[in-house]
Amino acid sequence: MSAAMAMLAVAVVALFAHGATAASIDWQWHTGRATHYGGAGDPWSIHNGHCGYGYLDPSVGTGWDIAAPSDQNWDYDSSTSNCGVCYEIACNGMDFSDFYGNYLERTDVCYNGGETSVVVMVSDICPCYYPSNQYSNKRWCCGDMQHFDVSVFAFEKLADVKWGVIGIKYRRVPCDYQPAKKAYRPSSAAAAQESTSAPWNWNSSKDKRWTLWSQKQSWNFGDATYSSTAGLQGWSDSGSWGIAKWDRDSSWGFDGQQAYCVTLSGYGGAKFNAWSGALSSKRTLEFWVRMNDGAAPDVTIKLASPNGGCKDVRLRDLTPNDSKAGWQRYWVQLTSFDWRGRNDGGAFSGCSDSVSDWDVNTLFFTNNWGSNQYLCLDQIKLF
Repeated sequence: MSAAMAMLAVAVVALFAHGATAASIDWQWHTGRATHYGGAGDPWSIHNGHCGYGYLDPSVGTGWDIAAPSDQNWDYDSSTSNCGVCYEIACNGMDFSDFYGNYLERTDVCYNGGETSVVVMVSDICPCYYPSNQYSNKRWCCGDMQHFDVSVFAFEKLADVKWGVIGIKYRRVPCDYQPAKKAYRPSSAAAAQESTSAPWNWNSSKDKRWTLWSQKQSWNFGDATYSSTAGLQGWSDSGSWGIAKWDRDSSWGFDGQQAYCVTLSGYGGAKFNAWSGALSSKRTLEFWVRMNDGAAPDVTIKLASPNGGCKDVRLRDLTPNDSKAGWQRYWVQLTSFDWRGRNDGGAFSGCSDSVSDWDVNTLFFTNNWGSNQYLCLDQIKLF
């Protein structure tokens, strides 16, 4: 952000986080606001983000279109800082106030009437509590409104950077999603400049987002409204134990796309994380699994939360709903995981009186054998 707009500066913490998550894709638009940071003259660099990616190559993933969500946003996951999650953001002409009650008129500031949008990847956070920049961080990132600090390179495609803050609408999307009307900086507007140079001997393959981006393209996990090879849409593979992943050439799904295939050692488990609330009001867990020698793998399906686990469901006790080319599709009613014995196929309301539907954010497939088993999963969905 320019020195003239320093009053709007929002600190973003340069602490390293490990790994990344791909959040659930709900396609629902939400209202918020956005400030901008980065570029020449701004003390907060887009290359020093909390997620630890380091220098960001403009040609990798979403390039320099990145964002730092408030840690008070409704879908913020403190365990992952939403690193690697992508959002589609559009300018939303509206008037609003900051945390201190200062009224800001931004009804007529959007380029193209707010009909165009940009996809940003989370590489940083905007913490409410940040003593060294207390006034500004509290002004924007303390939960009075859903808020994103986006790079100046993304902001300049939505509105003139002179405004410093704008109203937005946003939604989670796959990171390779292409907006119907993609936003571009108007040719009449001066382009933001980047003062950080690429490291010595740099090439784009050294961008740490490549690992994340490749993983996101590798598994054909979808959601109820969008199914593609866009990646771990809804779940991130994190915390698995006793597994060996197959190489890409061996991991083909039932539809000829990439699947998630591993060898589970004795009592090993594949663990997938989603954001809190991903299962709220959903009814069904759907997935495809490849048969081993004509039978489904002997695995147990588990759901869990930070407050405790849910009732186990054994895969071989279920009846497949469909089969295709050596794969079986299962629809598991989420109420099957309820310790209270509720199994009516209704909306999921948690596992017990102490584990609510909002708490549950982890899915396991665990090996029931003391010896190796193959596990290939595809198209994991919630609806």
